[in-house]
Amino acid sequence: MAKRRSIKVEAPKIDFSRYTSIADFAEDCLFVFEHNRKQKVRLTPYQRRWLREVEDPRWKVVVICVPKRVGKSLFSAIVAVYWALARMGATVVVLSTSEKHASSVTFKYVRQFCRVSDQVTAEVAALAQNKVEFRNGSVIRAVPCTVEAVAGIATDLLIIDELALIDDEEVVQIAMSQTEKEDAKVLITSTASEHGHLLHRLYLKYLKGEAEKERLRFIYHSAEIYSEHPFITKEWLEERRKQMPEFLFRQYHLNEWGVAGEKVFNPELVEAAVRDYPLPLPMERIEEVLGEKVVGFVFTAAIDRALPFSKHGDRTVGCVVANCLT
Repeated sequence: MAKRRSIKVEAPKIDFSRYTSIADFAEDCLFVFEHNRKQKVRLTPYQRRWLREVEDPRWKVVVICVPKRVGKSLFSAIVAVYWALARMGATVVVLSTSEKHASSVTFKYVRQFCRVSDQVTAEVAALAQNKVEFRNGSVIRAVPCTVEAVAGIATDLLIIDELALIDDEEVVQIAMSQTEKEDAKVLITSTASEHGHLLHRLYLKYLKGEAEKERLRFIYHSAEIYSEHPFITKEWLEERRKQMPEFLFRQYHLNEWGVAGEKVFNPELVEAAVRDYPLPLPMERIEEVLGEKVVGFVFTAAIDRALPFSKHGDRTVGCVVANCLT
């Protein structure tokens, strides 16, 4: 049986808790590696505004719902590393969108900060593929999107990057329920989702004015947020529109709700139409499927529903065809 390794808790070389502003911490301490060189993190005006919302003790859940390419994952990683370094023994969970792999763009940024930011590197006790342990006892863990993986983890900060891509609401609700401490937080960053999705329901609470009493802060932006981006221009957006299918452009860059994505069929409609039969189909039930008066060649087709552990999930549709001669 493998021995359980304990982390020796030590006071940090730098007192990160002195930073009352996460933005100041980021621009003082964090570096990324871009264009073959190490560069200091520089925040946009809207990222600074978002960080102030995360710092606000009124909010238990902060949702940032914005288009692609505005730095959501980098933003989440900044919050994760700050939370771990400014507190002794904190547990930060980064929930992956994958059921199999504990991986996300946010956690990749966390690992990069730990490797190229000298002040952060000095505080790292262990750096693994899906976990970072710090000398102060804090841990940042990337966790796959399954009930078994998230259950039982008491969490100081839960980060859900691209909630719109997670269909299993039970996993999300369990993970959120484990942020029980008074000062614990949930940070959700995502593009807009389908109607009826958990993310869309949170948005409706915000629109109805119900969010504040639930300690929920919901920030939504469409394409207007790009006007504050240092590199994205109107010309760039127009080029993207020409290069992409219209529904993808509306979903990714206009951040519209309810845009059709990869799902070929609405799951609720499929479920309502499904009739399960045993295979192979007994001869006495053929009439039930094909009807009473069958003459000549009859073709029947059905959707082959993907199982939860299917390699392709709902990205493919199989068609089962029976050729019956009577």
